[in-house]
Amino acid sequence: MTAGLSPDLESTDEITFALEDGILRATMTRPEAGNAMTHDQRYRLMAWLDRANEDPGVRCVVIGATGRFFSNRRGSSQGHAASGER
Repeated sequence: MTAGLSPDLESTDEITFALEDGILRATMTRPEAGNAMTHDQRYRLMAWLDRANEDPGVRCVVIGATGRFFSNRRGSSQGHAASGER
């Protein structure tokens, strides 16, 4: 599943993906914004979940985050404001 991915499905500095022993891990890496998701993160996560759904080798998906929060309302609005998204 990780070999030959298009660039839009690769890990970035805001979200990382790892597939090991049938477990797909997605980790949000924006602790300064409460790990609020950007549009790009949302797109990448949904694309990975679609791929995982089609891959019989993926048995489990774990979504997590670095830092203290996974996401919160305050961080969400700050995250969008910082990236210019609405």
